Amino acid sequence: MRLAADVLRDPGEHDPLDSQFGPLPAAEAPARSRWWRGRSPGGRVVLVLLPLGMAIGPEGLNVLSPPVLAAVDPVVSVIVGVLGVIVGLGLDLRRSHERRLLGGAALEAAIAAVIVAGGAFAVLTFVLPGSTQFARPAAFAALIGLCAALSALPAEPTPGVWLSPVSRLRAMGSVLPIVGLGLLVAWLRDGSAPAAILTTVQAGLISLTIAAAAWVLVGQTASDSEQRVLAAGALLLVSGAAEFLSLSALFAGLVAGAAWQAFDGHARDHLARDTRYAQHLMMAVLLVVAGALVRVGPSLPVLLAAYVICRTAGKILGGWMVRRTIVRSLPRELGLHLASPGLVAIAMAFDARSSAAAEAAAWLLPVVVLGTLASEVLSMLFAPAEIAPLGEAAR
Repeated sequence: MRLAADVLRDPGEHDPLDSQFGPLPAAEAPARSRWWRGRSPGGRVVLVLLPLGMAIGPEGLNVLSPPVLAAVDPVVSVIVGVLGVIVGLGLDLRRSHERRLLGGAALEAAIAAVIVAGGAFAVLTFVLPGSTQFARPAAFAALIGLCAALSALPAEPTPGVWLSPVSRLRAMGSVLPIVGLGLLVAWLRDGSAPAAILTTVQAGLISLTIAAAAWVLVGQTASDSEQRVLAAGALLLVSGAAEFLSLSALFAGLVAGAAWQAFDGHARDHLARDTRYAQHLMMAVLLVVAGALVRVGPSLPVLLAAYVICRTAGKILGGWMVRRTIVRSLPRELGLHLASPGLVAIAMAFDARSSAAAEAAAWLLPVVVLGTLASEVLSMLFAPAEIAPLGEAAR
């Protein structure tokens, strides 16, 4: 059976930037002091690029002025869709252990989302009733909860090595929130639950059709340059269709990536290779633009504090529930392993901005960006030692 490393990596290839976007292998982990436990799974890049974006944004040096940010917005939508494809490519449910991990990840994400959404709704309703007049405070609280439910994606393993169960759980924890975001965005657009479900299914079918067409065409093409053109065209179509229909590009990308992973074959390998071709550059652009769009209001600290506290509590409780009910072999500190939000939460906030009401959109990205920074710092302070990857024989 093909190793999980092949999903996003050419065999034998080593990318030195991967350590910036995920955890270090156990053999390379730096020495830890008693209080500073080491880097978080989200990597130092989040802690560097988000403040950089704030510094050069309209609230800082104004290098990224509002007209520049408006021009970059379509590019960001494509990047969000590509990130969804990367998450989908990481799914491989042909093994029963993977399906159990997906169930555990869904349970943990649901618990964290409910706790954060409840905290955000309480703050909006009882603490800040005079400073915010949200048309749909429950929907806005749900968006914040979904963003908070995500954990940092793990780094890709070296060839011949499986990711640890904790890393697989962290990767699969993005699936349920992304599906929930797709349904919520459709509901905010259509106004009713039945219409939202139908719209989400139709969006998934559109993405699936584009993914299948790209898989067939790439499989019949021998030229690397033509394969890259077809892969780029498929990514643009998936993200562009979602943007045109005012639906979730992250959900559309997840469907496409999961379809390519399920179809398997050499075409899948080529599409995965080309999807991650400029992965690090795209994620850097996403983080810098996110930082530049942050606006700090007078009532933001209260909502931000609720976000960080409730998210930390939700991750710890969710990890405890997963260990007690679904996957008992996971470590006791599972919640701390899941505490780093990484950049998928920021991509989700970008994805939901256009669907949220105008007053809610102005709050969503600042809360998630600043909450991500605070959660990353906490995860670096209290992160447990990374679980060592497992060899194929151990699986």
